[in-house]
Amino acid sequence: MFKRLKDQFLKDKPTYIKPILDSKDAEGYIPEYLEKLKYGEIRERYRKYIKPIICVMDNGVNPLHEDIKHSIVERVDFTGEGWVTEQAHGQHVTSIAAGYNYSLSDNIPTVHYKVLTSGGGGSMGMLVDGLKMAFEKKYKIINLSLGSDFEDARVEYWIRKITQQGAFVIIAAGNGGQGDRTDFPALLSKRVPGVISVSSSDGNRFSDFNSTGKNTITAQGENVLSAGIYWKGVSKYRIMNGTSMAAPLVSSVLAISMAINPSFELKNFHQIAKETSLPLENNYDYGYEYELLVPELFLEKVEKIEKT
Repeated sequence: MFKRLKDQFLKDKPTYIKPILDSKDAEGYIPEYLEKLKYGEIRERYRKYIKPIICVMDNGVNPLHEDIKHSIVERVDFTGEGWVTEQAHGQHVTSIAAGYNYSLSDNIPTVHYKVLTSGGGGSMGMLVDGLKMAFEKKYKIINLSLGSDFEDARVEYWIRKITQQGAFVIIAAGNGGQGDRTDFPALLSKRVPGVISVSSSDGNRFSDFNSTGKNTITAQGENVLSAGIYWKGVSKYRIMNGTSMAAPLVSSVLAISMAINPSFELKNFHQIAKETSLPLENNYDYGYEYELLVPELFLEKVEKIEKT
């Protein structure tokens, strides 16, 4: 059977979307959740640290977009499609992880592996090729905002190899809603240490669109403002919802954590997540190991880890 990755544009079609904004319209607009996350304070507090690369595997980026052009250090296409001008999903995810305007840190370097086509689909073979290269490059943080209804032994093999190097693989859990299991490869979080599957929240409640399964942690995934398309010389911004939006926030927090303390490892993540995650209003057993990630609380705890 030819196993395909799901169309992420369909999966992450938001329940609410603000019209795409030109850069001049987006200037000065700060969503409420960013104020709540105190992202400005986090930026200034940890700006001096040299962050590790985040490897984003998605459907491509346009490096001319003003919000991400500073962070992109490499692009590799595994689809054979080449680079096109509109990459709304990949740009949105990359911008959340390391964007100039609305991320937790504007000095995180990123590489972008295009393992999905511009339409959002892809094959397991494309993903395998990307994972193999990430393993060879020894990247410490890999962000996968993608998923499939099918498991694939090759993908699991390379994810295991990557995590055995001490790396984190951060994966969106899926947007199928109640009754839909966590997507592959996010479901590997149940059996592969180092895989962190991420559910979405609006900052107060577990998102209704989350695929349910025992996911690792929940993060802001609703009403997330980030880079949209780059069109005719203009950088656009848009708001989207999805577990794809929650995962790169976790990746960003981990990059800052590893910069603060180079000895930061998986056991530290679990301990700090347990101590600092805040309860959600619908906080029954709804498919997560830890509840809401609060970046400033998490990072303050990281500062107290004894360096080795």
